[in-house]
Amino acid sequence: MKTSVGILVLVMLLAAAAFCDETHSFIFNGPPDQAFNAAYTAVLKNWTLRHASAKSDTIWFTLYGGRDRIDFDHGIVIDPAEDGKSKVTVVLVPGRNVPQPKDADKFAGELERQMTKFRSAPLDEMVRVHGNHQVDDSYEAITRGHPFDEVFAAVKRAAEKDYELLSADEGDKSVIFKRRLAKTENDPRPGAPLVCIVNIADQRHDDYRLRVKFRRDDGAKVYLSGATEELAQQYFASMRRELDNPPGGPVINPRN
Repeated sequence: MKTSVGILVLVMLLAAAAFCDETHSFIFNGPPDQAFNAAYTAVLKNWTLRHASAKSDTIWFTLYGGRDRIDFDHGIVIDPAEDGKSKVTVVLVPGRNVPQPKDADKFAGELERQMTKFRSAPLDEMVRVHGNHQVDDSYEAITRGHPFDEVFAAVKRAAEKDYELLSADEGDKSVIFKRRLAKTENDPRPGAPLVCIVNIADQRHDDYRLRVKFRRDDGAKVYLSGATEELAQQYFASMRRELDNPPGGPVINPRN
């Protein structure tokens, strides 16, 4: 009973946090390629890059500390603006804390200063091949060219197929499932089941960012390791197969 209550509380907290993103935009005096290059260089020089894609003009990164101990999840989205300029939007997503408008405003000011410093940086390979290269984090996946309903259905089916589905909230853009570890001769006490939370963030142009976080069934903290990285990659591989092969459609790359 306590476990069920704990899971319910976790789901409610995640649902509340989903509507607490904060954004702040400013105009960069340069075209999107130059703006992306300046932002990408600024992140590489100052913070910890997790994902960057010149195809969708999006960058996600953390500031300081371990990836699982961040106050906010930081993102940058770049759009064309008038007169050959670019609109740069800072996105702060809840981590350990819930961001406030002043947090997004403050960081946007810092990012703008850093981008101005690197506005004349040589075009990185990320930008030169524009869309054919991206940096990916092990605990995240990007989908392209699929509407949200298809992405959400694939995320849910992958959780149902290989794990124990706990909840799937399309409005909250989240799926929560549980992985149970089987006992083995080498590990007769595998520990508490691992609760996996997948959040789907809308980037732009039918590009969605899937991020997986972990909690133990008893509410204890999970530290990232090779085992959690392997689980994330296995899940995302299963999700991509489900996305490429919806029920009733032709089978595409079944082993990919």
